[in-house]
Amino acid sequence: MRRVRCVRFLNPVTASSVRNNIMYGTHSGVDGVMQDTGMVLSELTLTNNLYYFPNKANPQHTANLLGTQTTLASMQGSGYESGSTVGDPL
Repeated sequence: MRRVRCVRFLNPVTASSVRNNIMYGTHSGVDGVMQDTGMVLSELTLTNNLYYFPNKANPQHTANLLGTQTTLASMQGSGYESGSTVGDPL
């Protein structure tokens, strides 16, 4: 399956903040919205974002961070993401 991303962080990325957004993917192959190419995770803040995938039966946000596929729950557990969820904005 081809992975499609809405946000791609280019190298190098420092002191980045992604907050209070609705990010969505409508392609059936979309399973996440973010991909990095080597950013410094300790300088990334993801807060209060809503991830929406209307064409997925069981939507789950994933991200490719530092070459590792990770889930929203994992990102929240690691402290990189807070207050965000997956769901329909309406």
